[in-house]
Amino acid sequence: MTTKRYVDGVKQNGWPPFPGKLWQRNYWEHIVRDEPELNRIRQYIRNNPAQWDMDRLNQAAMQVRENAVGYAMENWMV
Repeated sequence: MTTKRYVDGVKQNGWPPFPGKLWQRNYWEHIVRDEPELNRIRQYIRNNPAQWDMDRLNQAAMQVRENAVGYAMENWMV
């Protein structure tokens, strides 16, 4: 569904087309087992955007990233 909406945005709203694959090929699933582990994961998520410029797999994605300013914090982001 996300891919379809992105393609529709490219066609109808002039969004820049992505020059490669839209989704990363593998991913890692993990069951969160306790509060300290959840806090480590939250910290990773908060700090991850600062690492994007150094990630060789995300260099092409630099063209389509949106500025996060203006997005409200949601309860699940706390």
